[in-house]
Amino acid sequence: MPVESGRGCPYGCEFCTVTGFFGDSIRFRTNASVVNELLLLKARARNEQGQIAVLFIDDNFAINVKRTKSLLRDIIAAKVPSLLGGADQRQSAARRRTG
Repeated sequence: MPVESGRGCPYGCEFCTVTGFFGDSIRFRTNASVVNELLLLKARARNEQGQIAVLFIDDNFAINVKRTKSLLRDIIAAKVPSLLGGADQRQSAARRRTG
């Protein structure tokens, strides 16, 4: 199930259309808004006796590390991490943070 917690990217890569559609600014939903959506999806899965996997479809999910950590902490606190399936991230940004 796609969930968008933020939209936009400042990089303007040649191959990407994100900045053409949304400009080079980033807009984030509040953590509470994202967590509430995940809780609704979790309740829906429980009511339908099924499972839902969530994919964050943000243009660049972890572009703001402080915000990403805060969101993930709130998701864990709300006991919804079992829904998470993945997210997209700019590779050069991930390399800068890890090595």
